[in-house]
Amino acid sequence: MLHICDITCTDTSCNTSHSDTNSTVSRSSSSDKSQCSDISCANSSCTTPKSSKLGCSTMDDIRKLCKDCDKKCNIRVSTPCSTRDDCDRPGRRYDAGTSYFTSLVTPLTDLVPAFSGCIGSVEFKMRRKNKTVTLQWEPFTGLLGSNGVAFLTVTQSICNTPPYPMSIPIYIIYKGVGRITHIQIDPFAKSGNIRFYLNTDGSTSNTVIGDSIFVPAGAVTWIVD
Repeated sequence: MLHICDITCTDTSCNTSHSDTNSTVSRSSSSDKSQCSDISCANSSCTTPKSSKLGCSTMDDIRKLCKDCDKKCNIRVSTPCSTRDDCDRPGRRYDAGTSYFTSLVTPLTDLVPAFSGCIGSVEFKMRRKNKTVTLQWEPFTGLLGSNGVAFLTVTQSICNTPPYPMSIPIYIIYKGVGRITHIQIDPFAKSGNIRFYLNTDGSTSNTVIGDSIFVPAGAVTWIVD
């Protein structure tokens, strides 16, 4: 139980442990004297009790306890894909007409996305407005998992595909060297209708296991029937 001590002193050397005719001590409870012992006063102004963290002014003590409340917050926020420091809990992501999905990209190993934090997969954003579809992907890096590979395949298939295969130029960095290749959206592909080609001509030449690949972020658009 919290005990409040009201001390009125005229003698600068007064102490509640001594009897002094110039000191008046009133306690909220006489059953526990330890809470109000050892209190010194000077010039009729109270100081913080030595044996208690509560001073003569409750509001002043509350302010002292809360003086660090305005420090920069450091709340650990965990999401299914990443853990980060943030002051606010991340809001639920929602955009009418837009869908988000993550997918493996084969045959890459050590796949690391640059934005979502979903290690091992890449986040895609797909939106349809009227008959126009836009597909966007985050940047990602990885190592080639086999020899003689012509393209990287996004294992997650999509709907709202174009009426025929479409190839759109993109820029990638293969083993530290930039090159222009293309992404293909193929509605007839049996497994994965999004493909990132590694060579400009679409061939499998000079693609060796362990080669590093960086695919910058990009977006492609097409029209559906």
